[in-house]
Amino acid sequence: MELEIHSDVNIKAVKDSGFKKRLVDYCIENQQQSLKTIQAAMEDAEQEAAAYGCPKDLYDGFRNQQIRKRNMLSKQLEQTEINLRILRNIDFSRTPSTVSHGTLAITDQSCFFVAVGIGLIHFEEDEVAVFSTQVPVYLAIKDKKSGESFEINGKQYTIKQLI
Repeated sequence: MELEIHSDVNIKAVKDSGFKKRLVDYCIENQQQSLKTIQAAMEDAEQEAAAYGCPKDLYDGFRNQQIRKRNMLSKQLEQTEINLRILRNIDFSRTPSTVSHGTLAITDQSCFFVAVGIGLIHFEEDEVAVFSTQVPVYLAIKDKKSGESFEINGKQYTIKQLI
């Protein structure tokens, strides 16, 4: 996952305890909207295939295209449902000492949230990179503590706060 973090973003060094909860709620809303969009696209594909009628032959290109589209959307739907479950299970009761799944790391230049693969989002007044433990970026930040530094794409970040 290639992250293009803009250094001109002004990060408030200290976040309140509700920032992470609001961020998770925002990500859940984002994923719920994605779920609705995918479901609508799946319904459209099914309706197009039904309106087309029976396959014209074994190698009916349009019908095969609709089947591939539905399968692709089905995989996206499944991943979005998994993302929602992961986001809903984030533990807000613990204050992390190191970066791991569910940690929001506030750095001198940006915010990094280890949860699910959403990407770079603008939330409240900050840019937040939301990514899973399955991407290479996570390896750079994994197990880091407040005050420690890490590098992503040749750029140095120092962790100011872990939530």
